[in-house]
Amino acid sequence: MQDPHQVTLAEYEVLLKLARAPERQLRLIELAEASVLTLSGLSRLVDRLEQRQFVERVRNTVDRRSFQIHLTPQRHTAFQPMNRTHLQGVRGLFLEHFTEEEQYQLGSFWHRLLGHLDDELQSR
Repeated sequence: MQDPHQVTLAEYEVLLKLARAPERQLRLIELAEASVLTLSGLSRLVDRLEQRQFVERVRNTVDRRSFQIHLTPQRHTAFQPMNRTHLQGVRGLFLEHFTEEEQYQLGSFWHRLLGHLDDELQSR
């Protein structure tokens, strides 16, 4: 997803995680753990987002040596149309090819798979 909001899919993924996080902020390591990017790759991506004022680094009040990555209030407002565009794209690429009944069936498959993954992760 590059246009119309001028963000890549990787950037969108980071913005989505921040938008859903408590107080719209996470530590860089928390973002990295939930990403397919390496820590250094994610750091460079956050640098680009910071230059474009999507995010800001805020000193961690508990551990002054680290920073929280915070979604800026202006960009949080702009995120909603970006999210709608992304969801419309997903529907157009995937869901429109299935009937409503097939979509429910697909949802139940994903639900079962995610439940299995949660159980497996908890047993480790």
